[in-house]
Amino acid sequence: MQTCFEQLSLELKFDNIFANKDVRAAQIGAIHAFLAHNSVHSTPALIAMPTGAGKTAVLMLIPILVKAKRVLVITSNRLVRAQIVEDFSCLNTLRKIGVVKSEVRPRTYELHKKITTNEQWEQLKEFDVVVALPQSFTPGLELDCPSDLFDVILFDEAHHTPANTWFEIYKFFKNSVRVLFTATPFRRDQNELPGKLIYAYPMQKALEDKIMNVVRFEYVPDGPSGEGLIEQDARIAKVTEQIFLRDRNAGLNHRLLVRANSISRADELAQVYSIHTKLKLALLNSSFSLAVITERINELRNGTIDGLICVDMLAEGFDLPELKIAAIHSPHRSLAVTLQFIGRFGRSKADSIGQATFISCRQEVQLEGKLLYEENSVWQKIIPELADIALANQEFAHATYSSFNSVLDPVNSLDPAILHTIRPFAHAKIYTTDISPNLAEPIRGFGKLVLHEISGDKNTLVFMTEEEVYPTWSEAAELLDYLRHIYILHYDAAGGFLFITTSNKQASTYLALVNLFCPHGGKEIAPERMLQVLADGRVEKFFSLGLKRKIQSDKTESYKIMSGASVQNSLTQADSVKFNQGHVMANVSTEEGTKSLGYSVSGKTWMNAYLTIPKLITWYKKLASQFRSNGVIVTNSLFDNVDTETLISKIDSIAFFIEWRKGWTDPELRLRIIDTDGVVRENSAMDLNFSIVPNSQIENSFKFQISGNEFDLLCEYQLNVGGFSIRVVNDESLENIYFIENGRHLSIENYLNANPPSFYTVSGEIICGNRCSRVGMTIPNLPANCFTPLDWAKERVNILSEKIDTPAGSSIHSYVGVNLSSDYQIFYGDDGANEIADFIGLTFERRKAVITLIHCKASQKLLAGKRVKDAYEVCGQALKGIGHFIRPESIFSHIESRFKKGSGMAKFYQGSEDGLRQFIAQFKTADKSVRVLIVQPGLSFKALQNTPVSRLLTTCHVVLQSYNAEFAVVCSA
Repeated sequence: MQTCFEQLSLELKFDNIFANKDVRAAQIGAIHAFLAHNSVHSTPALIAMPTGAGKTAVLMLIPILVKAKRVLVITSNRLVRAQIVEDFSCLNTLRKIGVVKSEVRPRTYELHKKITTNEQWEQLKEFDVVVALPQSFTPGLELDCPSDLFDVILFDEAHHTPANTWFEIYKFFKNSVRVLFTATPFRRDQNELPGKLIYAYPMQKALEDKIMNVVRFEYVPDGPSGEGLIEQDARIAKVTEQIFLRDRNAGLNHRLLVRANSISRADELAQVYSIHTKLKLALLNSSFSLAVITERINELRNGTIDGLICVDMLAEGFDLPELKIAAIHSPHRSLAVTLQFIGRFGRSKADSIGQATFISCRQEVQLEGKLLYEENSVWQKIIPELADIALANQEFAHATYSSFNSVLDPVNSLDPAILHTIRPFAHAKIYTTDISPNLAEPIRGFGKLVLHEISGDKNTLVFMTEEEVYPTWSEAAELLDYLRHIYILHYDAAGGFLFITTSNKQASTYLALVNLFCPHGGKEIAPERMLQVLADGRVEKFFSLGLKRKIQSDKTESYKIMSGASVQNSLTQADSVKFNQGHVMANVSTEEGTKSLGYSVSGKTWMNAYLTIPKLITWYKKLASQFRSNGVIVTNSLFDNVDTETLISKIDSIAFFIEWRKGWTDPELRLRIIDTDGVVRENSAMDLNFSIVPNSQIENSFKFQISGNEFDLLCEYQLNVGGFSIRVVNDESLENIYFIENGRHLSIENYLNANPPSFYTVSGEIICGNRCSRVGMTIPNLPANCFTPLDWAKERVNILSEKIDTPAGSSIHSYVGVNLSSDYQIFYGDDGANEIADFIGLTFERRKAVITLIHCKASQKLLAGKRVKDAYEVCGQALKGIGHFIRPESIFSHIESRFKKGSGMAKFYQGSEDGLRQFIAQFKTADKSVRVLIVQPGLSFKALQNTPVSRLLTTCHVVLQSYNAEFAVVCSA
């Protein structure tokens, strides 16, 4: 026996549809798109048509086109449900346009109550069409609902489908033909609509085809200062009455809607309109019975009343062409709802109907970054633009989801539809690579895969892992849970940028991902490029700034965080000299509105938003475009003067000093060495000594030494285009040399590569890993008062001899010991292995304990000059020695230890051991300061200005200043 829709299909001829002048272009397009989609795909179809474009006719035609057995229509409210029942019962909409002429009528049932028994399912088999609200239908699915009860499921106002009650129906009838209809295929909460977007008719096109009329916005001027809400309502009411009467006098059969956002607000407005106007208005809200709602709407249709005061009603699905005037006392703040609302008023169907008018005072309402309710709003331009942009974004989203292909077997994978629900916080770590990453590489080392999706078209990989975990406080089986992590990788081929977004934010995770998918190498994006994150718009204000000190010192903070409103006003000129950029968080004014953006120079960026995968990809692409630009970012604040570290691939100057600060504040970090005899030697990382091997630098590499308790490790630092590497070049087996941190054994090479030392160059650079900062740029030369020039020949000193007296003259050490010692209470010779300095002078000046560290070096040649070789080793020693001042007490324990052991010179030139003890006792409670003095007669004061040596000394001076240490040079005249 033929079904109702099979009978109707026999008389349906395509000429009745496609050659019929009463069938609109939007309807023809939607039907073509559905037939094409249905001929190939079984996936649900999503059709987007503006309100008034003829969606109802398309909805009713689809069951006829597929010769349906039984149809379920899900809609959003009781009023629309009743309209759809009426339309299907008589097919009047299709008869009006001449598509259907048969007297066949579908048996249509309006479901009023929840399904609670299996018998009710059986009763539905008697009908051709069932129309229901989701809350009436969904609960019954838990009973024995036959999954083939309906072979066609139609979702009206389908932008509600992500809601649980709608989505349960969508999933349950997965083998049925499912078609979703909406005027707005996007939601304020960013949840994506399910299904494949097969057709979208732009609002601008609807205006051109005169399916919709332009809505006019009537601006009500602001009232006096301090005006209350009720007074504002009264002014809107009076203007509304004027426009209503104007339209009526023009012969237009218009009706009025007054919009409120709550029942109490509607009651207030009813009183306002009764006092200030003669309009006949009635209240309407969803708490009224269907009978009352129907009665009020009939009164509106026949003109018994002029309008309705509504609380979120008559926006979706309701069809009354005469509804042409809207008084907006409470604006919608969602683009989707606003467009639905406008669509009700923009319909054009009769000669006695004119242009729709919206009336409102100024409202600070922004939709997609556009101020909607203000005096100069051009609605005929703003609204279609917003609608069509949102529609294009939705088309991109659906195309994006459709481009993904699952790698896992469906049995071992989550439903790929879960991609639609993934909305991570908008953050990314960015790398650069010259060779496209292989995103199809098998995933290893990240745990059990439960989702693995690749889009070749979008250069994007999404995968999810899970592992079983117990809480830290119990291992009871009942408490076993799952830890899941999401990983999203996107490659921008134009710029060579790899974006990584993951919930597993450990540094090792990012490195593992890069090593897996970029076997040819990937490196962090250059720090200076990260500033381009702010190129998205104009910086309104910073609310958090992180500044990374160029020169690390435990005497001062290594990382300075400033937060608060307009924190850039707290920056000083000194900050811009001492610090590099660390991280930034700012409010940025963009075309889409104000955004909260942030970045760190470690290559991470974030935005205060949770984004779907398509919107993440759009964000990645926008960032990539900004990173490719070379635009100058100007914030008109002192932040513009704060330097950024740069990535380097070559060393332009000689390294003269090295420091490794990782272990200096971590007493638990230890280095263990097991020699060939099995003897174990262990050193606290705080006691390790790093030093550059003199004359070992060859282009972009140099050697350095790590010294400790009776051992020396020789290491090599190598800088290259792809980054840097540190390796141990000793003959010892590296398996027997490792760090211990929190009980874990860590390879020395891996640890040093992850926590590299910093080294200082003659030209004033500090290089850590492959990042470079510059210091002392504001001081071209060391101040003249820092120099003490001497005539060494007159002092009968052999400047070529550092420690040994010769017939040609005394040594530099002898001169210092004899001539400088009298200036101090204690003057101690410390020369030798593991020295702090060649000489240490101690004195009290104005109740302040002053420690002077003196470093000496012989001249390379008899004639003094401006040779870098004469300066870089002694400057390196000066900076190395200052490290002990981090813990001033350790200087004295060091002196006592060396004196008792007899190591070094262990010689007092001034004072005695008893005097040293007395000094230490006073020292503990006194203010303290330090001076560093280098003695190098090979440097000529007259020849130094504006030379590489001057630059080196300036760098040394700036570094010592960070320790609050004074710096002086004894040189030749």
